Order: sequence, then structure tokens, then C-alpha cells
Amino acid sequence: MLLEICTPSLESVTAAVSGGADRIELCEHLEVGGVTPRLGLVEQVLESYTINTQVLIRPRGGDFVFTAEEIRQMTSSVEAVRALGVQGVVIGALTADGNLDIPTLKTLVKAAGDLELTFHKAIDAMKDPESAIDTLISLGFTRILTSAGANTALAGLEKLRTWQSRYGNEITIMPGGSIRPENINAMLSCGFGAIHSAAIKKGESHSDENTVKALARALQDQRKG
Repeated sequence: MLLEICTPSLESVTAAVSGGADRIELCEHLEVGGVTPRLGLVEQVLESYTINTQVLIRPRGGDFVFTAEEIRQMTSSVEAVRALGVQGVVIGALTADGNLDIPTLKTLVKAAGDLELTFHKAIDAMKDPESAIDTLISLGFTRILTSAGANTALAGLEKLRTWQSRYGNEITIMPGGSIRPENINAMLSCGFGAIHSAAIKKGESHSDENTVKALARALQDQRKG
């Protein structure tokens, strides 16, 4: 089980790396759920660190139903971060009726080329999240970041465990949503390939190194059996 830390700033990336994270999801403005980071920040992270870097591609907060112009922006962002040398992109798009926006996803997947593909928590805004999984597998997605439609990963754990049993050999089911050192133990025996956390303390805006360390330590103990 790998530890992915959501990092909305260079300070957060530093905390994630120092704390022992395996991978980061780079974004900005978590107060609106995260948006595409500035290319300058992406460049700075890649120049400073060698950690596996996934970049969120989302032009704004709010829903996941995008205009033609927003889709063009996302496509250009995917191409730009791919050219910079990131390992993957975190994408997602829905139709107004709450289903996968297949044409937009195909456009973004094509732009990503051989990058790793994570479908983000747009899946939790769907009426029937599980209905999307087979399609995402067929589109070539690497992993799904999800709380199985619940408010938190812990609240959605029973369904996440079921998804892991059904689909875990074909795609990584990655729980995300308020995962902290005090509740991570509930995730450890479920077979997930990765877990996702911002590791931000209440009232703060950047990932906390000690919180990252506590999460990483729990995963290391689990690996040792």
C-alpha cells in the first residue's frame, strides 16, 4: 500500500517528501477542492524533488461539468505538464445528468499519452459511482481516488472494500477523504494499493510533516506484517 499526499503548495511537497510519502498529487487552492497548479510550481517541484508527481487537472472548483473552453484549457494543461516530465495526471469530467463525460475523458486521455491516469473524486458526485469503474478501466485509467460516494473514506469503507474485491486486480482503488493517523488502521487490512491524504492539521493550509510521518509509519508497519 502506497502513501499519496495531496500537496497544495511547495511547503506541502517538502513535508510530504520529508515525511516519507511515496507519491504526491500536486494542486492548488484546496479550499475549493483543488485546481490545476501553476506551471511554475510544477517546474519548481520537479527541479527540487524526484518523488512521483501526479498533477491535478481541474480549471475551477465547483461541479465537474465543463464547458468547451474549459475542456480546451484542461487539454492544454495535460499537454503542458506532460512536457515538463510529470509521472501522471489526475482528471475527471461528468455530464449534466451525473454520468461520465466519455468524449471529454477520451480527449484528455489522448493528450496524456503514456502518463499514469487517476480519475479524481468526481466519481463521488455520480448517482451510481460503481457504474463508472469498468469504463474507466477500459479507458486506461491507472487508479480511482474515491470515498465510494460517502463524505469520508471511513464512511464509505464497506463499499470501498467491495470495490477492491471486485476490481482491485484491474485498477487501483485509492481511498481518499479525511484519512488521518487516527483512522488509517481501518484501511490497512483491506488490500488497497494506495491511500490518499492531504495530511493537513485543522486550521492549517499546508501538509504537516509529522502527520505524513505517522501515516507512512502505519503503512510501513503494515508492509512488515
